[in-house]
Amino acid sequence: MKRRYEIKHPLHLQTMIGMSAYLVGQLLLIYSSFTRNGFNPLFYFVVILLVFSLTITVYLILRRMAKPSEIRMLETTMDVRGHEVDAKNVDCIMIDGYFQPVVGIRPKGRKIVPGQFTFSFHVSGNDDEAMKALKGWAEHNQIQIYNRKFLRWI
Repeated sequence: MKRRYEIKHPLHLQTMIGMSAYLVGQLLLIYSSFTRNGFNPLFYFVVILLVFSLTITVYLILRRMAKPSEIRMLETTMDVRGHEVDAKNVDCIMIDGYFQPVVGIRPKGRKIVPGQFTFSFHVSGNDDEAMKALKGWAEHNQIQIYNRKFLRWI
């Protein structure tokens, strides 16, 4: 069984849709504020929020388009993008989605899955083999797997 798989950062489609709607709203607010009042403190505050939101959206897109990373599954450890995870320190593995599942490895003592432990498999055509290997690793190390949405850092 293969123990190395390519992974990518998840798409964060909901975040990107929300940010896009927020950006459109901010642009409308900037336009109406500027045409009514010219430059005022609210205008500058809204422009700063707009730049911040645009930066996050571009960051998410660029991170998704980056080269695939690697995950290696060893007997009792897992190496995710260069971060070694010991099976004793893993609380659970969560899977969000079916067609393009997002996997999150939640360390013990954490409520939110860290960004470096959130990924989707980047296998040409079929990720079933990678998912079976992950489930086999979790079963071998007695780690619970949950199929549900989960909180994660960007």
